[in-house]
Amino acid sequence: MASAANTLSISLEDVYAWCDSTIVLCWLSTPASKLKTYVSNRVVDTICRIPASHWRYVPTDYNPADIASRGAMPSKLISFELWWNGPTWLLQPPSAWPANTDWRGKKDLLEAKPVDMFTATPPESFIELFSSYIKLKRIITWCLRFVCNCRSKQEDRLFSSQLSLDELQITETKLLKCSQSRSFKADKESLLTTDKVSSQSKISHLHPYLDDKGLIRVGGRLEKSDLAVGQKHPIILHRRDCLTKLICEQLHVDNLHVGPTALLAILSLQFHVIGAKLLTKSISRSCVRCRKVYARTTTQLMG
Repeated sequence: MASAANTLSISLEDVYAWCDSTIVLCWLSTPASKLKTYVSNRVVDTICRIPASHWRYVPTDYNPADIASRGAMPSKLISFELWWNGPTWLLQPPSAWPANTDWRGKKDLLEAKPVDMFTATPPESFIELFSSYIKLKRIITWCLRFVCNCRSKQEDRLFSSQLSLDELQITETKLLKCSQSRSFKADKESLLTTDKVSSQSKISHLHPYLDDKGLIRVGGRLEKSDLAVGQKHPIILHRRDCLTKLICEQLHVDNLHVGPTALLAILSLQFHVIGAKLLTKSISRSCVRCRKVYARTTTQLMG
């Protein structure tokens, strides 16, 4: 068609094309990005020559091309007006042409790309967005300093480029309190009101109590011993909490990738984790460096 228009010096902008295939018309009215590559390339090439708005539908009974494709005897072809002159309504104004249907909503569109659907599950806590306990603690500390500076007078604000140990400890306390509120919400409320937990609680055998910072710690008879506070009354955490996992992973890395037993001993110096054995084993097994170092070597089959 393009070469014929060139020969006749006709602009393709004034040319209307007709097609009796509703699928093809549907492709031409569909964005090329939604079609498969083979069809998309040809649709783009076609539309570049004749815009989609100039493509119209011709019923099969009025399509002269069907006569040649289906075959006709020469004796009948001589007197076939449709073959020689085309449909009679072509000589009439466009308003008399067959109505052009919008094919974009056709449901049985072929050669369309499959649509991939993804469901994003939001994290239960913002802590799940972090992969390092140190990074989490430092970012939260910077945020707390910013909030504190906004609430303070100019002369009381902190502008140091380094975080102090006190600031990091305050942040750690806040993170641990948030973790305990998620894992032991009912127990914490009970301790705040009655200073004891329900007998049905999973941590009732630990005789928990709230310290002066609002953290739930293990009670017991070691109060008058010479041990450090973290060993006498470790902070209670649950293995399923995301913060507990980050702390355990950090201790594993800081202590040169120790095994589950040593990691459990180091963890118990500060924390009492419900289900700690399962947590330390999973940390060691999921550590990529440990898996590489302790990987089993293959042996050749002898004999």
